[in-house]
Amino acid sequence: MVAASASEAGVVAGGDATAVTFEVNGKPQSVALDPRTTLLDALREHLRLTGTKKGCDHGQCGACTVLVNGRRMLSCLSLAAMHEGDTITTIEGLGTPE
Repeated sequence: MVAASASEAGVVAGGDATAVTFEVNGKPQSVALDPRTTLLDALREHLRLTGTKKGCDHGQCGACTVLVNGRRMLSCLSLAAMHEGDTITTIEGLGTPE
C-alpha cells in the first residue's frame, strides 16, 4: 500500500489552512486550502474537477479558463482564497455530452 502525500491527503503544511466557500457548477463547496493554492489546483486536486486543464501554468494558453461570476478568468493566475462566495463554472458545469 502506498501512502498518500500531504497534498494528496488535503493536509496543509504547518496547519495554516484557509477555509474557502464558493459555488462550483451550481453546488456549494467548502474546502480548507493553503492560502497559496491557485483556483486551478483547488478545482483539480481538491474538488476532483479535472475538465479544467493545466496547460502552460502561466496564463498564456487558456486551458485553465473558468467562469467566475459570469466572467472569463484564467484559474492558474488566481488564488482560490480570493473567490470566497463567488460562483464558479467549469467545463463540467456547461452541459452534458448529449
